[in-house]
Amino acid sequence: MPFAGYSMPINYTKGIIKEHLHTRKYAGIFDVSHMGQILIPNTPNNCKELEKIIPFDLFNLKLNKSAYSFILNVNGGIIDDIIISKININNSEYFFLVYNASRKNIDEKIFINKTNNYLILKDHSFLAIQGPLSSQVISNFS
Repeated sequence: MPFAGYSMPINYTKGIIKEHLHTRKYAGIFDVSHMGQILIPNTPNNCKELEKIIPFDLFNLKLNKSAYSFILNVNGGIIDDIIISKININNSEYFFLVYNASRKNIDEKIFINKTNNYLILKDHSFLAIQGPLSSQVISNFS
């Protein structure tokens, strides 16, 4: 069915409950390419500006770690929920943010106005692996 300009599945072969239970007991893989993705260089200014709108201590977020947080408006209300990670690409640190497809335009305007040298990732595939056996699934590919 249509969702935020994408065609999304609403049913799974064995039903949504079985899909959910399997993922919670083992692991499931999901195409989340529809979600917004942006890379923002981890500079002192970008970090300071992001901390004005994201209630998380980004200066102390460890490399290769992620956090669940929010984008807040000037009154402290939630605009969107996000996953923010600190990653290294070619010896430079970046914040990698993932945000909801239905809020892409709103979120991206905020990031564009607050940060410098960002890169909005468009037309990239993005897979999420969830569940207690996720690390075992991933280890099969190393």
